[in-house]
Amino acid sequence: MFFEQTDRERMRSEGLECREETKNATRESERERERAREKETREKRGRERKREKGKGTCRCANPPPAPLFAGIRN
Repeated sequence: MFFEQTDRERMRSEGLECREETKNATRESERERERAREKETREKRGRERKREKGKGTCRCANPPPAPLFAGIRN
């Protein structure tokens, strides 16, 4: 165990990384990118839902058309 750690330290100091460590780092960065993508799509869907929900449901946002001669009576 001790020899293995010193070997890794030596490889790092020489600029060589252990393949396993490189693979793990790559997997972690891929996971982070995937999480960021998922978060963005969730936020995008939420914005779209809010937009769709607001269409045609609120009377103050879409009032019915006023009669042409509302103020004139016979």
